[in-house]
This record gives sequence, C-alpha cells and structure tokens, in this order.
Amino acid sequence: CGKLLSLGVGIVCISLGEKGAFIADRSGKAYLAEALPVTAQPLPRAADAMVAGLCKASLEGVDLPQLLRWGTAAAALHISQKQGEPLLLEDFSKLRDQVKVTPLSS
Repeated sequence: CGKLLSLGVGIVCISLGEKGAFIADRSGKAYLAEALPVTAQPLPRAADAMVAGLCKASLEGVDLPQLLRWGTAAAALHISQKQGEPLLLEDFSKLRDQVKVTPLSS
C-alpha cells in the first residue's frame, strides 16, 4: 500500500474479505471498515461491486471514510443478493449507514 502511494497513487483500497476493508491516501490518512454481517451468496465479482461503490462515492465528492463505507456497502449488497435479484438503492443506503469505520492514523 505504502509503495503504491509513494509512486503517486492517490488512494489505495484493499478488500480484506470477511475481515472488512482498508483504505489509505497520500496524506497519511487510513481507515478500516468492519465487514457487514450479511449472508453471502455464491456470487462472483464482489470486488467489482466494491470498486463501483468507490467510484460512485468519488464522483459524489465524499471524504475518505465515506468512500470506504460506499465500497463496503456495495460489495455487501452484491454478495447478499441472489443472482438476478434487483439491487435497490434503499437497501444500499441502509447497509452504507451500518458500516463501522475506524481511523488508523491521522
């Protein structure tokens, strides 16, 4: 992570699977999100869903902890749905509000 940031990458986010996710930026700020307690379906592409959440949050201009909340919630929503079920904005919003983010540095 530090190597990527030192090479000029602005933000690094790493999925930790069942342990949650980590995000850091070049300013030295870093956060850890706890995984949400959802019943996972055997669906691929949870990382893709996380990246989509991060991208949407970035377009909305939210801060680093919110970026992590959006990405974590998007991945959790994706893996909690059965294939073919619609992903609803209100379900995403509820999950996003439940994501616990802890600062690791300032």
